[in-house]
Amino acid sequence: MELFILAGIIVIFAIIMFVVFEVNFKKMKQAGENEELDKLSQKFPENKQICKTILKKLNNTKVKIKENTDKEASLYIAITDTILIANIKNSYTRMQTIAHECLHSIQNRKLLIFNFIYSNIYILSFIVFTVLTIFNVIKNKLFFAVIFIIMSFIYYVVRSFLEMDAMTKAEFLSKEYMEEYSKENADISKEDVEKIANEYQRINKIGIPSTQFVLFVNCCLKVIIYLIVAGITS
Repeated sequence: MELFILAGIIVIFAIIMFVVFEVNFKKMKQAGENEELDKLSQKFPENKQICKTILKKLNNTKVKIKENTDKEASLYIAITDTILIANIKNSYTRMQTIAHECLHSIQNRKLLIFNFIYSNIYILSFIVFTVLTIFNVIKNKLFFAVIFIIMSFIYYVVRSFLEMDAMTKAEFLSKEYMEEYSKENADISKEDVEKIANEYQRINKIGIPSTQFVLFVNCCLKVIIYLIVAGITS
């Protein structure tokens, strides 16, 4: 019974966080859609060149850059020190997205490696704990539930810090890049830069709390699934 009560409490907390963060999935989906700015962003260099320029601004030119047009999400892989740029060529958000991944590359190295290793351990622990609980190998299920809740909290704190740091700074770094580029290229005006930068600001207002919530809920879902399995098999 305690396990089901705990699962119910976590569900309530998730609902409260949904309200507090004012999550709007419809706005999230529409946030990066703007055909006018998509066309305007084509005046900027190719993604790889943008990435190289921003990395140079950050004094970090050792990072490997690869374009992966088969993927929708760009990412920085800490273990190989590589930035993978997804299929974002036609999106006006590409400067901010690339700046975001470049900022990941200069974050605390130990924390990045810890996040990479711990994320895999966390997912593996969820699978192992759940399977062992189903087959009744784990006897003290409440104890393991508490352990997994603590693990989830650590995962959320580390991942949330890394993402929020990059998201917050990317808005200003991308604007700085665009302003510097516009000074050397007459086809991009200050007004053009402001239009895109204002949208980046709007995206962050929606995206930062939404990302926090999604990270939180992903952890909650794993915990709830384990608690339900543990409760049923008790």
